[in-house]
Amino acid sequence: MFIEVNPREFEKIDQNKYPELFPGGGYEKPDRLYKYHDYYIGFREQAGIMYTDILNLGEPENILPECRELLERLIKVFGEMGFYFPTGYKTEILVKRMIQGYEVVHDSIYSNFRTIIIKEV
Repeated sequence: MFIEVNPREFEKIDQNKYPELFPGGGYEKPDRLYKYHDYYIGFREQAGIMYTDILNLGEPENILPECRELLERLIKVFGEMGFYFPTGYKTEILVKRMIQGYEVVHDSIYSNFRTIIIKEV
């Protein structure tokens, strides 16, 4: 299960080790941060929507059940959730599986980045 941790923990990550996760040499500190094993899920509010960022700092593993459980908890609080990621990036597969059963209210691609916003049906 993902547990909420202090967003300042994110500052301890050596961004030089993970250049593909930190394009342009930086990453904004999330408003809320959750951790499960080597995975972090950060949430940042933009235009009233909580956007999700998923970072894996270790070996890949199946975290779909844990992600869906976290999404179910947080969508009840925020109403809508957003995802923003590079098209074709491995996160896209996880996001598509996570959002099954939710209503997609926005889905667009701009400059090779995909934005998806969902809400409960």
